[in-house]
Amino acid sequence: MESWEFYKENPVTHRMNANGAEHFARRAYLYQLIGVPPMLLGGKKVLEFGPGEGHNSIYTASLRPHKYMLVDGDPAALEKAKQNIEDSVGNADNIETCTSHFKEFSTDDSFDFVVAEACLSIQNENPGAILKHMSSLVKLGGILFITT
Repeated sequence: MESWEFYKENPVTHRMNANGAEHFARRAYLYQLIGVPPMLLGGKKVLEFGPGEGHNSIYTASLRPHKYMLVDGDPAALEKAKQNIEDSVGNADNIETCTSHFKEFSTDDSFDFVVAEACLSIQNENPGAILKHMSSLVKLGGILFITT
């Protein structure tokens, strides 16, 4: 199954049941589908572009990456994302946020896993250049996961 088929069969509604088990199961399935066993992200550095309020980020945070950077142009959404993560998985000391346009985000870090779900295609300015910039943040041997 291709990843686009996953989203067709599992539309992103961001509705989580009381304990989030169904949402977590969908996210685990997606990661397995793209060849990223969830245990792979524990202790790694993860960067997510466009997390919005962090509903998908909750699952990734639950995998206990060493560092988890969230980049979004909406500071209120980032604040809500961090709060949602804290409320769902507890301690969010490893979570960093940065309010930035994707192409302007800069860091000296490189990341094991960089994800941008459903946000690249809505960039008004040269999505190809933004994709190139995102890929430059992936460390050698790392994974870039993009959906549109």
